[in-house]
Amino acid sequence: MKSKIIYSVLLACGLCFGSCSEDEIEPKIDITPEYDYLLNLTKESIHADTIIAEWYKKYNCAALYSFEEKDFRWLWAGKINSYYECLDVSQKEDSIALETMVRYVNDYLITAGDEKTLKKVLPYRIYFTKEFHEKNDKNSTYLNVLHNEQDALIIGYLSKEDTPYDETTFETGLSGMFIKLSYNALNPKPEKFINSREKCNIDMVIMPENEAIEEEEEWNNIPDFIPKNEETGDVDTFDKYRHQACVLGYVTSVAKKAGTAPTYVPDEATDYGDYLSFITKQPGSYIRERTQYYWRMAKRGGLLIEYYKEYQGEDLIATQNANFPDDKVTLEDFSYDESRDK
Repeated sequence: MKSKIIYSVLLACGLCFGSCSEDEIEPKIDITPEYDYLLNLTKESIHADTIIAEWYKKYNCAALYSFEEKDFRWLWAGKINSYYECLDVSQKEDSIALETMVRYVNDYLITAGDEKTLKKVLPYRIYFTKEFHEKNDKNSTYLNVLHNEQDALIIGYLSKEDTPYDETTFETGLSGMFIKLSYNALNPKPEKFINSREKCNIDMVIMPENEAIEEEEEWNNIPDFIPKNEETGDVDTFDKYRHQACVLGYVTSVAKKAGTAPTYVPDEATDYGDYLSFITKQPGSYIRERTQYYWRMAKRGGLLIEYYKEYQGEDLIATQNANFPDDKVTLEDFSYDESRDK
């Protein structure tokens, strides 16, 4: 009896499927890539749309200025829970704001790398917002550029009500973001360079963890190439702290807030970017002044040069020489007395 019931069920199922055409049972699944609509330019498209389409086509990076809350929060709400306002490009002011932000991103983020690098480091999404805040509160601090540490970059236009961020702020934020994204994409990381970082109490360059550093000659004697205040004849506080950062082996120190003294140790990505710029974008005479006085800078610069040649296939010395054919640097300029390591 049991076998007859099973047979009847199977027969019924067979008849059911047999009565359906192939078209009727074919799954209707939309496999169109999520943001392919960005490529559909029309007569109503604005200039920014053409640039955004190019970014998506070349780098698979979707720049969005019109989106819903569920799209913005999806999967990464735990990382970002901030108040924001979207742009309305039907309004002239918002349309101008979008064009301005697209131009800044193109000038200070996209042009910072070649196509191969950009495909690797650019986030999956860039969100353009009219205003973006630190907290889920319109009265909280405005933010200009933020990465969610996952797949998105968020850009805010306004620095306060009706006042946009200036170009210098965009340049600083976007250039720094390119370095951060590039550093995060490194595989492997420059371990020897990273491990050579001097530790400081509460991350302040004026408080080295190794107290013996404060007895070193370099720490107590500021070199002549550091400019002095014409009125007082002394080195300004900002330059003094930068000098102490160099003694510790950092190209520069950083400020926690704009307008405050740069007393803090830079994070790993900033430190990496500082050295990359120091080695390749400065004349040899400038580099030698510092590597001959600050032995830790010589050491750490040499470690990054070594890493780049072995793992990234680039000779940073050759890059510097090409940039400054009349003021070249040599590998010898990064030599130091190894006994000082002990």
